[in-house]
Order: sequence, then C-alpha cells, then structure tokens
Amino acid sequence: MFIIILFLISAWESRTARADEGEAGKIAQNWLMLGDKGRYSDSRETAADVFKSGVSEKQWQKTMKEMRRPLGKVVSRKLRSKQYKTGLPGLSCLDCGEYVIMEYDSDFENRISVRETITLLRDGNGKWSVADYYIR
Repeated sequence: MFIIILFLISAWESRTARADEGEAGKIAQNWLMLGDKGRYSDSRETAADVFKSGVSEKQWQKTMKEMRRPLGKVVSRKLRSKQYKTGLPGLSCLDCGEYVIMEYDSDFENRISVRETITLLRDGNGKWSVADYYIR
C-alpha cells in the first residue's frame, strides 16, 4: 500500500512538473515574440524582477538593438532542450525556487544557426517570468 501511495505521489508530481514546463514554454514563446517584433521595452517590462534589476531600460534597448535587430526576422525557432530545476545558482536571491532553462536553435534572415537561451523563474505567486536571455 505504501509503495502505491509513493507511486501516485510521484506520478502526480511528474504530471505537475510537465504542466509547469508547458506553461513556462508558453511564457518563453510570448516573450521571444516581443523581441521578434522589436518590442524591447515590453520584453523588459514583463521580465522577472531579477532581470529588471540587472539591466536598465536604456541598457536593454541598446543591447537588443545592437544584438537582435541586425539578425532580421525569425525564419525558424526550434526548441533544442529544456531543463526544469529548483534553486537557481548564481542569482543573488535567498530562495529562487523553480526555474526552467530553454535553448532554441534559431535561424534569422541575416544569420542561421543561432542559439537562444532563455531562463524562466517561478515567483512566489506561481507566475513564470524571464530571468535571463542571451544569444550565441
């Protein structure tokens, strides 16, 4: 009986994690589309507090204009990997909780084979938001 209960708890946690990852994936896609449309202010505004505290509005605009705009329009974007974890190393917060790191293989008008990495963090209210983003 105890083993069955453990199995049911494990199955429920696994299903919950998959649903959470799916929600994080939707947030990531919507956030990336803001950048695709050149809506850099909106992308910063919808990001996690830790993101906003790390880069000013002016810095974010400058960075995105220098790095993202020259790539041109997105031709394709495919999820390469997704890692769901707890406790975010490297961030200066007491209890960062759950996060998802998503890597995309993306092709743009002016450059192919670009790797986009986006990290989403779940806040205390259960809401996912972008904590980090970079392009390689």
